[in-house]
Amino acid sequence: MPLITLDMSSGVTTDPVDTIGVETNGATLSCKASGNPTIGWEKVGGGTVPSDVTVTSDADSVTSTLAFSDLKQSDGGQYQCVADYGGLGEHASSPATLTVYVLTAEPVGDAVLLGTGASFTCESNGVPTAVNWYKDDVLVTDTQLISTVGSTSKLEVTSTAFTDKGWYKCEYVFDQGTTTSEKAYLSIRGFQ
Repeated sequence: MPLITLDMSSGVTTDPVDTIGVETNGATLSCKASGNPTIGWEKVGGGTVPSDVTVTSDADSVTSTLAFSDLKQSDGGQYQCVADYGGLGEHASSPATLTVYVLTAEPVGDAVLLGTGASFTCESNGVPTAVNWYKDDVLVTDTQLISTVGSTSKLEVTSTAFTDKGWYKCEYVFDQGTTTSEKAYLSIRGFQ
């Protein structure tokens, strides 16, 4: 009977690390295994795993990178890589958490009377490094109209003029990327 030697050092040598991504942006998770295994990815608890996987290898190891190109909130969760050594068994990595920052509240259109107040609110499940507001795709530079506390940002006009009518949106900037709300229309009613 032939002697089979099992290399006990085989297995995942570099676990994927917790990662933060931003909705509609990309993110990656990577792991490394010794030897020459086939590496697959699993979402802990089930779910869809993107098919965009890059595998590189050298004489002693294989590295696998799972790439997300257009993140959605449903992509968030725990992932692990599994090194398959054929008939010699499998080795799973420790799970890594992918957190996806998304807008949880977006501006809503409104119709107000001339001279009354109007406001728009955006909120996210992550704290941004900056929030930008746009009216008709032009950056709102009047910082007195904007207040941001934690993950909530508000644009407020206390006394509307006809020039305030238009399309408004917010843009949340994170270290990992940006995400932008849908546009909301503000109409002004009254005599001109």
